[in-house]
Amino acid sequence: MASNPLLKLQDFGQSIWLDFIRRGLIASGQPRRLIADDGLRGVTSNPSIFEKAIAGSRDYDEAIRALVLEGKGLDEMYQALVVEDIQRAADLFRSLYDELEGRDGFVSRSDLLEKIRTAFQARSDLPNLLLDRQLSHELNERQADLRAAVRTAATFGLPVPGFMASLAYFDGYRSAWLPANLIQAQRDYFGAHTYERVDAQGVFHTHWNGE
Repeated sequence: MASNPLLKLQDFGQSIWLDFIRRGLIASGQPRRLIADDGLRGVTSNPSIFEKAIAGSRDYDEAIRALVLEGKGLDEMYQALVVEDIQRAADLFRSLYDELEGRDGFVSRSDLLEKIRTAFQARSDLPNLLLDRQLSHELNERQADLRAAVRTAATFGLPVPGFMASLAYFDGYRSAWLPANLIQAQRDYFGAHTYERVDAQGVFHTHWNGE
């Protein structure tokens, strides 16, 4: 019998996670097989995944009816359904978590999308998420980590274009003065295209060679 190539990934320090969760899947016992046979090490969850699971199946109908009879609101129902699924999934990974001494065997719950939803609920015309007070505060608190990651990657020649572009956008959006003046200066140097200044009105041209 050929060995499972998925299990070989563990030799390289890689963990396989399932980017999906649904009540019927948990009850079917399939995750146990994936853990035992394919080396599954965790499950990710977020509002988008739960939206597809709840709206795309009948798995939650009875639970929703019971919550409605209890007089629960939409947010309360959502939280109740999500927490129960995560708890059930976490139980499946408990033995793996203990075996690996907490290095794997997790069920992650991303709350970023919930924060984004809250931001737009508070202000439907929000032009940019960076203008939301809560998200802006959290990004400011974490920007040092992002800068450190980008700096380390650049030092060792590792391409991280997503991180670099995100940091550049973050800095650019918050800056009143941007390096576009350098572009104007280059255009003026090579073709006398002129440029504008922030400290004076009008259009200017410089003799860059000093003549």
